Amino acid sequence: APPRLAEEAVQDTLVQIWRKAAQFRAGEGSALGWIFAILRNRCLNILAPPRLAEEAVQDTLVQIWRKAAQFRAGEGSALG
Repeated sequence: APPRLAEEAVQDTLVQIWRKAAQFRAGEGSALGWIFAILRNRCLNILAPPRLAEEAVQDTLVQIWRKAAQFRAGEGSALG
């Protein structure tokens, strides 16, 4: 996964910890375990197929845009 997705997962996890702090029950497990469960679930959501497909489409569009810009600038063939 791209680093930006990892950063997104960590940031979203921190937000969820803040929002759900009142739901934490120390008698049911450790705080660290609770935090890692939130992080794991966020990672699974980010890596779900629709999100990966969206990322692939965006990456492809960026590549196409760059090739078109190179072609317009006369830097070579847009095909290779």
